[in-house]
Formats: sequence, structure tokens, C-alpha cells
Amino acid sequence: MSARWAEGAGTRLGRRARVAWLLRVNRLLGEDITLKSLPAFAAAFRGGTYGREVSVSTVSRWETGRTSVPWAAVRRYEELLGLPRNLLTATARTVWRYLAPGPVLDTSPIASAARPLEDLLEQAVSGDVMAGDDWDQLTDGLCTRPDVVLMPTGTWYRLAERLVEEMVIADRLPWMLRFESLNRLLNHPRAAVPSSPCAANWPPGRHG
Repeated sequence: MSARWAEGAGTRLGRRARVAWLLRVNRLLGEDITLKSLPAFAAAFRGGTYGREVSVSTVSRWETGRTSVPWAAVRRYEELLGLPRNLLTATARTVWRYLAPGPVLDTSPIASAARPLEDLLEQAVSGDVMAGDDWDQLTDGLCTRPDVVLMPTGTWYRLAERLVEEMVIADRLPWMLRFESLNRLLNHPRAAVPSSPCAANWPPGRHG
């Protein structure tokens, strides 16, 4: 095994272990004591954003880091445990991106967007209010279409600029959702170059 391969494997295991810990701790410390039981949790899992049944062994592998957990399953943890939407998914995806061995373009959305991508894009460029979840769905949709072309070409810059502006006044989960959305743009093959100047000038108003 080469040192380079070993380092990469260690990084992947590190990401997986951290997400596993996040899920396990939130289940065990949740308000619903019945869900502390793995069999009870697995039996209740199907539903909401996750339409498949899962076995006790599957949940155990997720929570011990032996296998990667789908983003839709992380969202289902939020639903079952009564947690705010995006609390676990945003945290898990931040960990996954931050500890990745290189740039990551996440082309696997958590779930189908509640609204068409075109509507979300129009909302973002029109100046209408964008919630953190709106940004999350928009950039998720853009990442599933790496060859998408936005016109005019300055649209990519405007999206990144607005995200940076909103990050100044956001905090906690709303800030995290915008920060991850900005990182998705920076890793998008068509958005990276036009979006980079906004990130380079963070915070807004900074001068070289």
C-alpha cells in the first residue's frame, strides 16, 4: 500500500467516522427514548424522505462508520428525531467536504427539490428573499447539472456575491447553509471561475 493511498483512505475513514458519530449521538441523546433502541429506530425509519426499509445491521454500519450513509438517510434522522431541517445534513456535508482529499462536487442531492430549479434561480437573481434552505436546494440542483449554462454569464458571479453578502448577517444554521452553498459554487466546473472573485474578497469591502 502506497503512502499516498493510505493517506487518502485514512481521510475517507475520518469523514465517515465523524458523520457516523454525529448520527449516533443525536439518536442516543434524542427526546424520544424509544428510538434509542436500534431495532425500534430501524423499524420506524421508512417514511418521509426515505422510502426504503432498513435493517438493524444497516443502521449499525452507518453509525459505526463501516459504510457511508446516504444524504437522504441523514435527512430522515432529522425527521425521526424531530430536529430542525438541515441541522444534521448541513453539518454532515460540511464535514464531508472539509475532510475530502480534494475539491468535491456533490452530485447526489439529499432529495428531489420541492421547487423547480428555474424558479429558485429566478428568485435568487431577482433579489427576492432567499432562506438558507432555498440556497441549499438551488445549489444542490446546480451540482446535479455540472454542464448547466446560465445566461447572462454574470449570473454565476451575482449568485456568489449575494451569498457572501448574506453570510455577513446570517449566523448558525442559516450561515452554514449559505457557506456550503458558496462552496458548491466554487467547486462547480462552470461556476468556479466567475465565483472566485467574491470568495477572494471575503469579507465584503476588504481591500488588498
